[in-house]
Amino acid sequence: MRRIALLHLILAIFFSPLIWAQHTASFVKEAKINYQKITENLANYSNKTVPLLENSAEGATITGYYQHSHLKMMSASWFSETGKKSTEFYIEQGKLFFVLEKTYTYNRPIYWDATKAKNNGDDEVFDLKKSKITENRVYFKDSKIVLWLNENQHKVEVSKQVFAAKEKELTTQNSRLQKRLKKQKNAD
Repeated sequence: MRRIALLHLILAIFFSPLIWAQHTASFVKEAKINYQKITENLANYSNKTVPLLENSAEGATITGYYQHSHLKMMSASWFSETGKKSTEFYIEQGKLFFVLEKTYTYNRPIYWDATKAKNNGDDEVFDLKKSKITENRVYFKDSKIVLWLNENQHKVEVSKQVFAAKEKELTTQNSRLQKRLKKQKNAD
């Protein structure tokens, strides 16, 4: 009897990660399908763009995309002289399921033209095409991160504290931006 219980415990310990991996893979597949549906239909959704008045030297905006009255996606962008951060929040049935973060690091500040470069002994000017882009893809289920991928599509391996901080950052930002859109929509 004890051997059977021990065998069950060993099997549970051994197969739990495999079951979790299959569950995660299934969820990510479903999230990708929903992501594709939303991106393919963006032109058909109504949208509302509002300025964000915080955390940006050169301005920030958020655009909400709605299918009827249901928010499907929010795209927020924060601009600076040396880069841009873009975060897209994907929502299905009122729940966040995917976040795509892109950080653009410009090769030079946006004002760095030929004159500025020459006056500073530089031979390079601002060129958006030369920006370094880093990307994070974060998958959510029930407000919890189930998978976090970096720009190389590799799973981000970090401490539980960093993982929890990222989860809180994105879910809080999602709630705050939804409230901002709703407030502006109600004011119109």
